[in-house]
Amino acid sequence: MAATVDPLSALCEQKRALDAQLAVARTALTKQRKAGRKAGRATERRWALTERVRNTVLIIYVLATYTAEPAGVFLTRCAAERHWPRKSDEELAAMVEDLFLTVDVHDLTALTDTKRPSDAAAMFEALTYVEQWRLASWGRDLNAKGVAPSTDAVLCRLEANLVALPDDIRPIATGSVAESRARKWAHRWRLRWGAQDGQIRARDTISVEEMRSKASMLMSMLMWSTASFFLNR
Repeated sequence: MAATVDPLSALCEQKRALDAQLAVARTALTKQRKAGRKAGRATERRWALTERVRNTVLIIYVLATYTAEPAGVFLTRCAAERHWPRKSDEELAAMVEDLFLTVDVHDLTALTDTKRPSDAAAMFEALTYVEQWRLASWGRDLNAKGVAPSTDAVLCRLEANLVALPDDIRPIATGSVAESRARKWAHRWRLRWGAQDGQIRARDTISVEEMRSKASMLMSMLMWSTASFFLNR
């Protein structure tokens, strides 16, 4: 004869099973929420600019004649140091421009006053990037003309630019081409600003036919000059 099942005992057993499942679910949910809060805090820290970084970006942007590139290069370095997620050049440019549009005009004027900046430390760091950008612009102009400036020329140009700045905010001099640290700096500068080592072709290659034509013309001129010399003696 089959044993009689006590309905109350069965219900109690089901409740214990449900309680166990509920405890597991609550534990999993608690872990999930903690992970979510941690991820949220981490996301908030990402690209959360400190006042110093913000001020430096604004100064760079203004002193670089409202060009976002040098400020973007500065932010890229900050992101690498702080392990922030990477942003494209377009995203960085938009970020810089948005920051500029939200700042108070009087605050911006005080920040970018090279004689008495409201944040001298930010001004000092900003000028480092502004001068590197100016140097890169100079190099690109030469490249467009078919000229690749030497390391010595790069370092001399930088030194000339730095001398024109006030002493108290002037970036530290890099040195001459005779110094190893200066040559290493020039190499890092080329990498940072997308420059390439090597010679640049100044003009299109001359064809064989054109070379022969020029050689023939030169020979004719030489023969005529020689004949004239003997005839006039």
